[in-house]
Amino acid sequence: MRLGELVPGGTIRHSLKLNIDSANFYPGFGGYRWPAWKSDAGGAGYGGSIPEVRMGSLLAPKADFPTNTLETEPGKILAAAFRDYGGYIVDTSGWSIYNFVTEHSPDGSVQDEFNKAWGYPLNAGVGANGWARDLDKIFTNLYVVDSWDKATWLTVSASNGTVGVGLGIPRVPWAPEFGQVPPPPPPPPRPPPPPGLAGTTVMLTTSKSPSEINETVTVSGRLTDASGSPVAGRVVSLEWSADQTTWSSETQIGQFPAADASGTFTGRMAFRGSGDHSEFIRARFVGDATFATSLSLVVTQAVVSSAIATPLAPTTPPSPIAEPPATPARSEPVPMTPKDLLPTMMLLAVLSVLLTAMAAFLCRRVRMDRSSGPRSRAGRRTNASRRPLPFDDSDDDLEYPL
Repeated sequence: MRLGELVPGGTIRHSLKLNIDSANFYPGFGGYRWPAWKSDAGGAGYGGSIPEVRMGSLLAPKADFPTNTLETEPGKILAAAFRDYGGYIVDTSGWSIYNFVTEHSPDGSVQDEFNKAWGYPLNAGVGANGWARDLDKIFTNLYVVDSWDKATWLTVSASNGTVGVGLGIPRVPWAPEFGQVPPPPPPPPRPPPPPGLAGTTVMLTTSKSPSEINETVTVSGRLTDASGSPVAGRVVSLEWSADQTTWSSETQIGQFPAADASGTFTGRMAFRGSGDHSEFIRARFVGDATFATSLSLVVTQAVVSSAIATPLAPTTPPSPIAEPPATPARSEPVPMTPKDLLPTMMLLAVLSVLLTAMAAFLCRRVRMDRSSGPRSRAGRRTNASRRPLPFDDSDDDLEYPL
């Protein structure tokens, strides 16, 4: 149902789309009939007992349905549409309700339009008002037009409006044409060929800082196709390499803006290093929409960063250092003063005291060992409280051969 039809003074000049609970659909014959060509996904669950009621059935009230007994004007408009054009079962309502489908589009909603026009909602519970009671009367008086099949349709269609669905005189003219379907839009033009290598140039200019390896490179170029015509709108990106084999994305400037109308592009980048070296730049451009994920090579250009040697800074002569007095040329020993002998004499005195103390300690230890402990045999003593030292010899009479 369209906007402007179920309003005061409106009319519906076409058949309607109906949704009925699938529990009423007959499961035989595939669950559908012409003009439907299949049942929906719930076809296996159809549970109706009337063979004529299937997906695709045309429903209409009898010709003598008393529309004048309806209470509301929208009820009479709807009843006239069912009587003159009928309604097709197109889908299931999902549960025990019935409904007809209305427009909801950018132009508006039939439900909103209905509420504004009549002062009550389109959706209403059973018996809630005169409109709800009219709907009950209409839907309980719908019958299947069982004679409506493809063969009958071919006969009616060939009559040019003189024969109705029941093969009699039609009550009203055929539904008006909905309008011609607009032709599909023409396909988009094919993208131009990628720029030709012969027609593309990349210019590099460098300036070196005298204090360090610091190349500022201006990269510019012009993209053209094979015929030399400019190619605009391409996004140009840079890659760099130290050996022209392994290439990496240039992250300093990333990508240039798209080439302008004349196909030209320009950008600046800097190279810095700790020593003389060479780097290479190549410019690449993003291809057409059909090659959006690929990059097409434009040109490769070398940048040599060690072309100019860095001048050395001037050096300052060292400060003069006082020379020591010259050594006498003769071979006789140089006489030493008492002041020069004092450190040597003190060192010798300390060493003498240390050696004397060590000798006294060793002699006292030997005397104590020789005078203690019972002897098991002549010339050998034992001491159960002491383990033999590593240099004890069981074959000697003396435990400490000194």
